Amino acid sequence: MCFTDEGQISTQLTLFAERKEAENLMYDNVDPANMQDCSGIFHRTAAFVGTLCDRYKYPDPAVARDSRSLAKWYHDNNNLTIIDDPVRKRNLIRLGSVMFFGKSGKKYAATADIVTAPRPKGIIQHIGVVTEVTRDAEGNVIGYVMFHGRRPGKRAERSHYHKIKPPRLGFPILGNWSQQWVAVANIMTEDYDNALTAK
Repeated sequence: MCFTDEGQISTQLTLFAERKEAENLMYDNVDPANMQDCSGIFHRTAAFVGTLCDRYKYPDPAVARDSRSLAKWYHDNNNLTIIDDPVRKRNLIRLGSVMFFGKSGKKYAATADIVTAPRPKGIIQHIGVVTEVTRDAEGNVIGYVMFHGRRPGKRAERSHYHKIKPPRLGFPILGNWSQQWVAVANIMTEDYDNALTAK
C-alpha cells in the first residue's frame, strides 16, 4: 500500500540492489555482525523497504537473525505460505516476495513444522528477495530475479536463473539452483497491533 504500483516497488528494489552490488559485499557467514550472509542481506533489504513503508512491521535481527528463525517469524506473523506445489503456487511470487529454500540437492515434502524448525531439524538453507517477475501471456509467473547474499566467494547480487524451466535437468522448479523453493512471504507484514492502536 506504500507503493502506487508494481513498477514503483520493482524500481526501488532494483536501485537498492544495484547500490549494494556496487559495494561488493562479499558473503560472510563467520561474523554475523557484518550482515553479509544471505539472512544479513535480507535484513539490509527489509530495513530499506521499511524506510519507504513504515506502516508495516519487519523482523528484527535481534529476534530473527538467520533464515530459519526468519521463516518462523513470518509464520508466527501469519505471513508465510508453505510451497507444496511450485507450479500451482507460482503466482504467489510477487515483487518483494521473500523466498525460502531448502538444502542444496535435497527434495522435501514441505510442511510448516520442518520449514520453521531451528537447527538441526530445520530445512531452510537460503533466503532472498524478489526484485523482478516475468509472466507468460496468461499472466502466470514463469521466472523471477532475486537479490541475495549468494555463497562464499561471491558478492551479494541479483541472480536470474529462477525459472519454471530449471537451468539444469533435475533441478527444482523456480528454485535457487539446486535448492528447492519451500516457502514464501511478503517482505511487508501487516502490523495489526499498531492498526488497532491507531483506531
